[in-house]
This record gives sequence, structure tokens and C-alpha cells, in this order.
Amino acid sequence: MREKHTAVTLLAVLAAVAACRHVCPDASLREDGAAAVKLFVAPDGNDMADGSERAPLATLTAARQKIRALKKTGPLPSGGVAVLVRGGTYALTDAFALAAEDSGTEAAPVVYRAAKRGTTLLSGGVALTDWRPVSDPAALRLLDPAAQSNVVMTVIP
Repeated sequence: MREKHTAVTLLAVLAAVAACRHVCPDASLREDGAAAVKLFVAPDGNDMADGSERAPLATLTAARQKIRALKKTGPLPSGGVAVLVRGGTYALTDAFALAAEDSGTEAAPVVYRAAKRGTTLLSGGVALTDWRPVSDPAALRLLDPAAQSNVVMTVIP
């Protein structure tokens, strides 16, 4: 049940991120980048980097952790934090969930948004490769003889 809840939470976050660029009136979403702190995330980033435009992070999780660390030093600065996600494909190996501790305030919001228009894909899928015909005699016995030569298999990681 937790996995289903996490997946639904992730989908809700993604929908909110996509929608906010166009409908949220918050000043921190302005094109001039009004947020006091900006963290950049890029597919070719590094989670050990500082999250600057020149040294972006690689994952949303690292950005969330930097914001949590910032909040432990005191309140967020006026204008809040913007996590600017660059275009590209982000392979998610774990669910990305935001909790109450990840929120900001009206004066210091925490906003995840696209760095600019483009295509950003958050993918939790795994590419399945190495497809081959079924050769296991026990599996072949379960198949209709007419279908046996048309059925392929692979190992799911």
C-alpha cells in the first residue's frame, strides 16, 4: 500500500510541477527568477556539487536534502527557494516524496519548476533488453505449439 501511496504522491508532485509554470501566481515563479536561493538540477549534474547554475545537482532528492539542510540553519530567506530542473531524462531509482518538512511559507516558498521550457522526463522505468526466444522446456509446454516460436523472454532486473 505504501508503494501505491508513494507512486500517487510522485504523480501529484509531477502534475503540480508541470501545472505551476503556467497557473501559479506566486512571485517566486516569475521569469526573472525572484527566488532568494536557486538550486539547479541537470541530468549531467553531480549530487556532490553545490547546486549552482555552473555546478548543478543530479537529482531532485539532492536538491530536497540541500533545502532541508538550509532550513536547519534557520528560516528560509525571504523569496524562498527555487529548484530549477533542466530538460532531460532523470532515471528515478527510488520514489521522490515531499513531506511537510519540505514546504516553505508564503513569504519563503519552496518551488520545483522547469528551468525553462523544454522536455523533462522523470522515469521510474527500467529498459528491458536482451530479448530471446523461450527455450525452457517447462515454459514451452505451457504455450500453444503454434505460438511457441513467437514468444520471447527477458530477465527483469
